[in-house]
This record gives sequence, C-alpha cells and structure tokens, in this order.
Amino acid sequence: MSINIVLVILCLIAAVYDVRWRRIPNMLVLTGIIIGLLYNSLQGGGPAFLIALLGLGLGIALLLIPFILGGMGAGDVKLLGMIGALMGPVFVVNTFLWTALWGGGMALAYLALDGRLWLLVVQVAGNYYPPILTKVSPSNKPHHHKVLMPYGMAICLGALSSMFWMWW
Repeated sequence: MSINIVLVILCLIAAVYDVRWRRIPNMLVLTGIIIGLLYNSLQGGGPAFLIALLGLGLGIALLLIPFILGGMGAGDVKLLGMIGALMGPVFVVNTFLWTALWGGGMALAYLALDGRLWLLVVQVAGNYYPPILTKVSPSNKPHHHKVLMPYGMAICLGALSSMFWMWW
C-alpha cells in the first residue's frame, strides 16, 4: 500500500511540473527509480529487484521510439521507466495502454482548443471520401504551429487508472 502512495505523490508532482513548465525534473524521476528499486529489493530480495529493473527497462523501451521520432520528451520516457521501477512490468504495460487512451483524448481536446480538430476530421475523411477535399486541400490549409501537450499528464493519469483497473 505504501508504494501506491509514493506512486501517487510522484505522479502528481510530475503532472504539475509537466503542465506548468513542460518538463519533468530528473531528480524527481531518479528519486522514484531509487525508491522503487530499494523498496522492491527490501520486499522480495534479488528476484523482486530484477523485476523492478525489468519494469524500469520496459517502461523506457515502450516510449523510446516515440521519443526518437520527436513525439515526446525524454522526461516522459523516464517517467514511465520510473513507474515501471516502482510497480513492475505488468503494471507499466497497463499504464502504457491507459496512457494511450488518455493521451488520445487529450490530443483531441488540444486540437479542438487550437481550432484544428475540424481540419483533422476533413483530412481523415478525405482519405476515404475524396470529394470532401474540394473545400480544404493541402495547398489552402492555414499554417498552424505545432501543438505541444504535457504527455506526462497522460502518463500519470494512465498510472492512476492502472491502480483501479488492469487490462490483464
């Protein structure tokens, strides 16, 4: 139960930092990783330490490709790794799945607030129904800036969701 409280506190701090300053502090993530590795070692010895390490590595691996492609920051990758170190590989996979749902919803909300949701709908629909593109084509679309959203918030919501419902 105490590791759940640690997870909630660290996730809340990370989410606030990510929303407010668009970054997740390395010291916060490192603290969570150390706590996770130590806690699991003390609870179950060497095997539990290895499971925590596996969770850490899997959490990083799950977001490594989106990071390399520029879809998220390094703090987001390290945050999911921290969650894996605290809770283990099964929990981190469940968090990843919940994060995808929360992140998709947040992306739609950010696009709507930015006024680009309709352009996305037209573009996707145009792939299936080309006559729709007569009004909006790539050449006359307005140029918009890149929408940046605090994905750390989605990761933290994913972790909190995993505490209440696991995919498997």
